[in-house]
Amino acid sequence: MLSFIHGGLMYATEATPRGAYAPVVVMDNQGRVIKTLTPELSKGAMAAKAADAERALATTKADEDQKRKDRILFDSYTTEAEIDLARDRAASVLEAQMEIGRAYANMLAKRRSELVKRKADGGNKPLPPSNPASDRRCAAQLHNSRRSLKPARAVCDRSRAALR
Repeated sequence: MLSFIHGGLMYATEATPRGAYAPVVVMDNQGRVIKTLTPELSKGAMAAKAADAERALATTKADEDQKRKDRILFDSYTTEAEIDLARDRAASVLEAQMEIGRAYANMLAKRRSELVKRKADGGNKPLPPSNPASDRRCAAQLHNSRRSLKPARAVCDRSRAALR
């Protein structure tokens, strides 16, 4: 409720429904806006505003970086055939790496089976002392190499899909 007006300023006996943090407009006798007073923000509101500004800046920077990369990519290729050629070349490199991994895993499996067979076929022949640590290490290498092929294959598939 407004109690009285004096010299262009309004004095109220109650808080306005806009809230305590709403800006206040100062007017002269003819109703022209002289200035707007904005109250200071609380620490939480200032932190939220700073976080929003930082997030917006990061998003803008990421967008500009992506646009720059796209522009460089499009400038470096003149036709769709060149883009397809580059994609196929990248995919063939990934496939070659996958093939090398498969060959290594197969070599380890073959080596392990030969060691197991040699142990079993020893008969009465004296065998060199078996090293259980070496057997475990060989099995662990085989397991790790097989396990690492699955994510590599997924990366290869994702790369192909992204380049299409």
